[in-house]
Amino acid sequence: MDTRLFKYFLAIAEEGNMTRAAEILHVAQPTLSKQLNKLEEMVGTKLFQRTSRQMILNEAGLALRDRAKVILELTEKTFNDLQQNVQEILGTIKMSVAESAAFREIVKIFKQIHQEHPAIQFDIHSGDAATVTEQLDQGVVDFGLLVGTPNLEKYNTLKLPVYDQWGVLMRKEDPLAKAEAITPDRLQNQPLIVSKQALTTNELSGWLGYPMEDAHILAAYNLINNAVLMAEEGLGYLISLDKLANTTATGKLTFRPLNPPVEAPLYLIWRRNYTLSTVSALFLETIREALS
Repeated sequence: MDTRLFKYFLAIAEEGNMTRAAEILHVAQPTLSKQLNKLEEMVGTKLFQRTSRQMILNEAGLALRDRAKVILELTEKTFNDLQQNVQEILGTIKMSVAESAAFREIVKIFKQIHQEHPAIQFDIHSGDAATVTEQLDQGVVDFGLLVGTPNLEKYNTLKLPVYDQWGVLMRKEDPLAKAEAITPDRLQNQPLIVSKQALTTNELSGWLGYPMEDAHILAAYNLINNAVLMAEEGLGYLISLDKLANTTATGKLTFRPLNPPVEAPLYLIWRRNYTLSTVSALFLETIREALS
């Protein structure tokens, strides 16, 4: 199948309008319409609900949209992996990473590789543990960076010699901000904003002394940006890793570590029984040398 059909289909889905999609793709509208009809004939069903002004994905179209994105990303990744030159290493290192200040250690490796091989590029996706492992399983990325204690049985792993510190983000004027650290009793019956990963893995239950679902969970988040806004408005206490929010003099929040301390390990993971591309193998070799 010509992957351009997927590119055309995704542009129409994104714009919701054939004319605008044709302009973005720099093709004539009749040509684009013909290509869409060709795709619909190939899959054996209509993909859009058509109105006079808008084209809306139907159930089949929604299903194909997600698959088409993965297929195009895999196609691009495959060609990048194969693009090698005798004099120069080419390609893209693709990684899906959980939110962590310790990602800076990986960035240092990227910098070293870039200085030695300036033609290598980096493609970074951000997400929670579920997103990281899903993208890795689909083959969209080469490596994942996970924080905490997720299930790692399916993957090759490399534990990094750094840890993230769990704590609480709160408004600077909050009474709890006067404490140097937060003990479990101080959060009892308090509204908490907790990551979905922490809820799923129950990894803070040992610190609390009871299951997470028994706590007063006000909200759950997968990425921290919106959760920070909730904490800034004083909606609840944000259970978070350190250094993910602005706690400088210009910020509204302050961070207090948990007491007893709770640390989250970091793991670099990649698929088992999978042949790494030249650039991916170079990255893995470089990070192993740095750790040694």
